[in-house]
Amino acid sequence: MSELLTTLRLEDFNALVGRTIDVQIDDRFVASQVLAARKVGGSSLREGGGFAVDLRLPPHAPRQGVLLTRLPQGEVGIFMSPRKIVGGEVDYEAVFN
Repeated sequence: MSELLTTLRLEDFNALVGRTIDVQIDDRFVASQVLAARKVGGSSLREGGGFAVDLRLPPHAPRQGVLLTRLPQGEVGIFMSPRKIVGGEVDYEAVFN
């Protein structure tokens, strides 16, 4: 696991809500909107607790998996799962615990 992945916090993504970040799909990066970031309940070893991030990706994104993502802190692979289709695009969720 990358060090960056273990140090990301809810506050990092709250600062990105309403903005776009680049996510790699196939061999290119596409702009993906950060829709929301929220605290999740339960136990977590992550400093500050667990959280989830909702992103909107183009319809040709993979069903689920680890996607290389460009954040202000650097590039990191983030596991994302599709949640729903909205107007031809797909909303994904990434959970950090």
